[in-house]
Amino acid sequence: MAEMNKDLELKIKSLEEEMEFLTQDLDAADEEVEKLNQKLHNFEEKAKEGFYLSKESVLKGIKSILMKSLHSVILTTPRIEDIRDLDLYEIAPSVNIKVATWIDPSNPDHQEILRELTFDNIIIRIDDFKDRYCILSDGAELFFGIVGNNEDEILTLRTKDSKHIKLLSSLVMESWSRARKLQKME
Repeated sequence: MAEMNKDLELKIKSLEEEMEFLTQDLDAADEEVEKLNQKLHNFEEKAKEGFYLSKESVLKGIKSILMKSLHSVILTTPRIEDIRDLDLYEIAPSVNIKVATWIDPSNPDHQEILRELTFDNIIIRIDDFKDRYCILSDGAELFFGIVGNNEDEILTLRTKDSKHIKLLSSLVMESWSRARKLQKME
């Protein structure tokens, strides 16, 4: 009987330890659920204002559209360094690409990027405003991102809807139209 009581005590102690371990796991899971609920709440609050993306996510979205382009692209970024990440040299030479971006022609890094992008199908202009990321691909897909006070929190819109594109394409064209022609580099 004493042996049986000892076995029961060991079994009870083992189950109590397991219960304590599981309770700790549940507490940790509850904390994780609370953190995720807070993130979801923050996301929902921001979604009421619009859909925000980081600069990295915006460039990924633009690149995904760019890589599917067949005929023509109008592209705007705040700075020429952003263009480097888009791998324009990978686009088929049959795709005409118009780029409006801020360039400092006296900056050696900017000059190097311009040399890298010297292709017959790519035309680059200087846009001094640094206020948007946008791409209009083949008149069929549009991405528009507005740079706010926080440069890594960009209000965005992506659409293939022809009515949306018809309305918003003028904002894309505005970037190209207001940009200055780039003088030949020496």
